[in-house]
Amino acid sequence: MKKRVITRFVPALICFLLILSGGMTALAQRYINYQGNSSYYSYEYNCYQELSPAPDGYQANEVFYCSDAGIDMTDSKLVDLYFDGELIYLLDAAQGRVIILNKDFSLQSIFSGSDISSGSFEGTDCDFTGAGGIFVENDGKILICDTERERVLIVKDRTLVGIIERPDSSALSKNVKFDVKKIAKSGDSYYVTAESVISGTMMFDEFCTRFRREYGCCDGGSLTVFDTKCIHVG
Repeated sequence: MKKRVITRFVPALICFLLILSGGMTALAQRYINYQGNSSYYSYEYNCYQELSPAPDGYQANEVFYCSDAGIDMTDSKLVDLYFDGELIYLLDAAQGRVIILNKDFSLQSIFSGSDISSGSFEGTDCDFTGAGGIFVENDGKILICDTERERVLIVKDRTLVGIIERPDSSALSKNVKFDVKKIAKSGDSYYVTAESVISGTMMFDEFCTRFRREYGCCDGGSLTVFDTKCIHVG
């Protein structure tokens, strides 16, 4: 009796293993496809948390390592970059430095906070270790989001020429940090995002007299403007 049961059970078990093996093979092949060995390379998750093919946001043609340019990247952490058409600016948050490359990826220069003259901001510590973002204006001013110190440093020719500080405004609660992460400039206005400010983008005008907090569509696209003095120019 036992022999009959075993005899019947073994073929069923073999069939089950073959089906499982085929499923695993298909799953493995699907995973390999997502790794870039098929016609698509990118993926996203559907509502069932399953991998689903997606269009490539971009495609890498070449990988550059800073060590190729002779740069020591020990204990470094690159968090942002800016390309102005001629130069590539890399922000190293861990080392508190800006690495500037030519567009052929050769090294042009490196500077840190200790290399920046405080200029008319005498006695100001220009260290920006832990910074989160970088932007370069057309006239060569480099804007560095000094996240940990809640400010934006404006540097030109390695001299501190301006500082954007926390606005003195009721729009920002005193309990909310001005931990700036990214900055951009368009026209006469600076646009700033901060990690702790989740209700919109902050905008400062070039003449340091206005601070604007822009709300998203969930707030009806409303806009609040406050008079303040938050940008200091040397």
